Amino acid sequence: MHALHGVAATHLCHLIPVSQDPVQHKRSKVAAAYHWQKCLQLFREELEAGPTRQNMDALISTVMLISTHQFMLPESESEPSKSFVYAPAHQRETCISWLFINSGFTALWRTLGENVAQSSWMPVLQDADIQTLRSPAHMWTPKDETHRSFLEVCEIETFSTPDANPYYTPLESLLLLRRLRSDGNFFNKAINFLGNIDSRYHRLLIARDKRALIILAHWLALMAEMQQWWLSGRCKAECLAITTFLMHDRDVRVLRLLDYPARIAGMTVSEISSTVLEEALYDPGKS
Repeated sequence: MHALHGVAATHLCHLIPVSQDPVQHKRSKVAAAYHWQKCLQLFREELEAGPTRQNMDALISTVMLISTHQFMLPESESEPSKSFVYAPAHQRETCISWLFINSGFTALWRTLGENVAQSSWMPVLQDADIQTLRSPAHMWTPKDETHRSFLEVCEIETFSTPDANPYYTPLESLLLLRRLRSDGNFFNKAINFLGNIDSRYHRLLIARDKRALIILAHWLALMAEMQQWWLSGRCKAECLAITTFLMHDRDVRVLRLLDYPARIAGMTVSEISSTVLEEALYDPGKS
C-alpha cells in the first residue's frame, strides 16, 4: 500500500509541477518520499522473513512498483548531458542502474521457485514471455531496411549464435518487438527486453559501444511511444543523449539507424546529416 501511495504521490508531482503550484508540488514530494521510505523498509523486512506462497503476490506487486520508481527520471537529471553516455567511465555503471530494474524481480522469482506458478500474476507473466515467439528465421530474413541495417552493423549472419555474438540476443528481442508493436499487450512483452541484458551487453553499454547503444536507443524509442508518464522522460532523454553522441559517426548505416530514436527525441535526420556534412566541409579529410 505504501508503494501504491508512493506512485500516486510521484504522479501528482508530475501532473502538478513546481511552476504550476509550488505548495502542492512540495506536499506531493514530501508524501512521495515518506511512502517510498516506508515501502522499502517494510519490503526489506518481508524479504528477510522469507517469501512464501501467502505473501508472494504482495511482494511481486511491490517490486513492480519499486521498479517504476527506479526507472523514473528525476527532474535534476532531465538533461541529456546527465546520461550515462556522457558520464566519466568510472561513473557510467552507476548512471545506468535504472536499466536493471528487473534484477530485483528476477531474484524474487528465483527465491519463490515453484510457488510462483500459483501467483495471481502468472497469466500476465506468461503473456509477457516472448521466448516461445522466437524464431531463428526472423533474425536474418530481410524484413525492411532497418532490419537489414541492424544485421549488417551487428555482423549477424545465418551461422551466427548468441554465444559468439554479444549483440545477438538483445537484437533478436528488439527485432521481434518491432514486429509485435500492434499487440494489445505490447508493454508486457517490451519490458521483457531487460531480461536479455547479459554481462557482455552490459559491458558494451558501459564502454559506449555504438552497436549496443543503437539497439538500446531503439528499445527506448519503442517504450517512449507508449507515452506512459513514468517512462517517457527517461526514454526520450536517453534517446537524445545516444543520438547526439553517435550523430558524428561516418557509417551511413549508423546514421540511418539513428533516424527512429532521433525522431522520438525530437530531432530529425536532416539535423544529423547537416551536422555531419558541416564537419566534412570544415575538414575534408574526414569525408
